[in-house]
Amino acid sequence: MTRPDPDHKLLGISDHEYLTESVDETRLACAELAGQARHQLRLFSHRLASELFDQAAFIEALRQLATERPRSRIRLLFSESDALTSSGHRLPRLAQRLPSRLQLQRVDEEYRDEADNFLLADEAGCLYLADWRDNARARVNFNDRLRARELGERFETLWEHSHPDPALRRLPL
Repeated sequence: MTRPDPDHKLLGISDHEYLTESVDETRLACAELAGQARHQLRLFSHRLASELFDQAAFIEALRQLATERPRSRIRLLFSESDALTSSGHRLPRLAQRLPSRLQLQRVDEEYRDEADNFLLADEAGCLYLADWRDNARARVNFNDRLRARELGERFETLWEHSHPDPALRRLPL
């Protein structure tokens, strides 16, 4: 990840925000942010891209949060389940093993065209993908309470308009 020039004004980037420039950097940022979470992790991603979220470090961070933190809560939202059901994605299996801690739901039809994709760790860390088709460029801040609150409110609205996907319940363990 590259740290922007302190005088950089693009999109209000602060000196604590990083821009990823490759899928590898974005993947690393996702795993690091998930590893930072102590109580809550929330993710909205159209397709829960395998190149970002079906990686050992990310999955392990979720597993540790769910099993080592007694009151942790992990909620993942998506709009497209094809990649989850056809590719052997590990997130549905992890959700099946830890149903009281990890919930995976599909947003209702009216919200499937959401432009933003984001990952939130507790009430501070956030990773933001402005274009969900481009996993190489994300804005990451490990301590931006204002942005995390704004995105958290958006997540809660989306969560209220979501439901479990029946296709995921039928996946064999």
